[in-house]
Order: sequence, then C-alpha cells, then structure tokens
Amino acid sequence: MDSPLALATSQASPSASFIAEFTLILRNFLVRMNYHAPDTQVNDKLRSEVAAQILSWNHVLGPAFVQDTIDTSCTMAESAYGHTSYDHQFLIATYTTFLAYIEDLGEHNVEALGKVVRWCVTREDLQDPILEGMRLQVRDMYNYYPRFGAEAINTSTLGAMLGMHIECVSKDMVIAPRATMYPGFLRLRTGAGIGFALFNFVKDWRDPADSYY
Repeated sequence: MDSPLALATSQASPSASFIAEFTLILRNFLVRMNYHAPDTQVNDKLRSEVAAQILSWNHVLGPAFVQDTIDTSCTMAESAYGHTSYDHQFLIATYTTFLAYIEDLGEHNVEALGKVVRWCVTREDLQDPILEGMRLQVRDMYNYYPRFGAEAINTSTLGAMLGMHIECVSKDMVIAPRATMYPGFLRLRTGAGIGFALFNFVKDWRDPADSYY
C-alpha cells in the first residue's frame, strides 16, 4: 500500500488542479464504497515510544520528516492493527518507520539503498543505525509471528527494498509501451503488501499449529 510519504513524493510539485482532482476522485471512491472512518483513538504511549526510538538512532532527520513518519506509522498500527497487542503495534509502527526511511534514502543515496538489498548475502556493515535496527527487527520477527508468517514478512520486506531500488535507478528509463504489466510488477514489490497483510496473523492467533491461515 502507498504511504502518505510515497504519495507526497510521487509529484515533485503538484499543482492545485491536480490536488483538487485527486481529492475529488478519492472522495467519490470512498462515498461509493460507503466508507466510514473507524473511531480509532490516538495511542499517546505508542507515539511517544516510537518517537523515542527514532531519537535513539541519533540520526540527522528533518523534523517534518520525523513528525510525518511518526504520524503515518502509528496511525497504521492504531487503525489497521488495533486488534493486536501493544507489542505488535509497536513492532508494526517501527517497521513502517523503517520502510519510510529506506524509501526516502533512495531519493538521495541510491548506492546506500542497494547496499541494504545486498546485506542479507554479504553481511557487510551497513554503517547506519536505522538500517542496523531494521536488520535486528527482521531477526526478531520470529518472536511475534509463526515461522511461515515471519519468513513471508521478511521476504516481502526484502522485495520491497529491491522494488524501491529498481524504482530509483530506473526513474529516467523509458518503459517499453508493451510492458503493460511492469507497473503492477513494481507496485507489488514496493508496497510490501504481503508483509502488511500477514501482520494480522500473530503467533498463537487461532490454530495451535499456527497453520490455519
């Protein structure tokens, strides 16, 4: 799924007419879906702890980026995964923060993004506290999800990073007119949809063998 960060950066400087048209299309879609916003409460503890996590990285990140990332990641955890435990919501919020950072990283340091994709093979030092944090989270995913779920989430994560890298290095490439499936191919990777879907099925959720879903 597209994050607000991805939507904001998809147009370098969107015009007022573009924003108005996009807003109209989105509102019309929601009305036709009979959508009603869930009454999701803001979790101050979650937001405070995610903010503390970001500060602990001692990384120079712009205040606007930090605030937007906290809001995006915590809103995701509070609304879509409100049925899971606090620990799972913190994991998901932090995970979303990592992906937002990696997506932003590719915009100004493509080589660093490529290095992230290769780390699972080369084990080279990423020399970045945020990326090292994500490496640890990939390892710890098995504490929260059954083996199949954790491995599918981690595979989806690597695919998302690869997709982001492809997107960055090919931004000036002219896509062949007949490559009609290419946009879908890339979107399926950059969105990390499989991982976000499987975040719903926590360890010991329903079936004793954790194989029901």
